[in-house]
Amino acid sequence: EDRASYVMPDLIGVSGDRAADLLRSKGFRVSIVAQQAAPGLPSGVIIRQVPAGGYQVHPGDAISLEVSQ
Repeated sequence: EDRASYVMPDLIGVSGDRAADLLRSKGFRVSIVAQQAAPGLPSGVIIRQVPAGGYQVHPGDAISLEVSQ
């Protein structure tokens, strides 16, 4: 089976909602798993992601994003 494959982008500092919309449009299952206090950062930007940037991912894979509070 020849599935599309993407390299996971580094999303740190990107808007969580925008990144989630984009990833979902490509067929990924995205969850925003936590909101952490992140002094000095605007609210809602990604501070942690799983998988990390650079990993191979395929549509249907689960992606977890942690965003600033």
